[in-house]
Amino acid sequence: MLSRIFPQIDALRAQLAGLGTDFSLLFLRLIMAYEFGMAGFNKLGGENWFTEIMHKLPFPLNYAPADISWVLASYTEVIAAGLLVVGLFTRAAAYGLVVVTAVAIVSVHWPESYGSLSELWQGYAIRNEGMGNFKMPLLFMLMLLPIVFQGPGRISLDRLLVTLTPLRARVTRGELGLADVGIALLALGLPLAQVMPLPGWLIFVAGAICAGLAWRQSRTESITRP
Repeated sequence: MLSRIFPQIDALRAQLAGLGTDFSLLFLRLIMAYEFGMAGFNKLGGENWFTEIMHKLPFPLNYAPADISWVLASYTEVIAAGLLVVGLFTRAAAYGLVVVTAVAIVSVHWPESYGSLSELWQGYAIRNEGMGNFKMPLLFMLMLLPIVFQGPGRISLDRLLVTLTPLRARVTRGELGLADVGIALLALGLPLAQVMPLPGWLIFVAGAICAGLAWRQSRTESITRP
């Protein structure tokens, strides 16, 4: 009797876990699409205030004309929001918003100066009282990361495209390889470098090294394989 019940319970738990992941990713996509979509539409219908912060933008954006940066940021938010809603090219859309948010943090929400980590932490707030207000964009970045690394879930056009593709992509879960670690570090290091250059670029360089070693390892294996 018990031998029949436990497998059914395990199967039910697996189904619930899968549905929980899919719906969690869907809700994350929708709330992020709403927030960034509204921000993008407000920019398109409002006045360009980038002229006041161009000197704070990271390189090379600080050399671009303010009008181009304004249009680029606006359409990135609007288009990426639409892609998140339908779940199409979802990882690229979410990562684009991570980069946009990192630029917004360093140019708008980051404190002008701080002498210690405790002073920097005072900027983790919603209201700007002279110490920065990077709480909301930081939370948005953290909410986007599961979409970047895990994808949109099964309730998405990406999933439909994979299903309809003759050569279906089957991802086997196993131990992380150097290539996986390298890609993750590269993806995290680039936006972090806009906010905190030293640790961000160190992570980026570490990711590049891991990716290079993985490429070299794959080349060696392909040469030695009979």
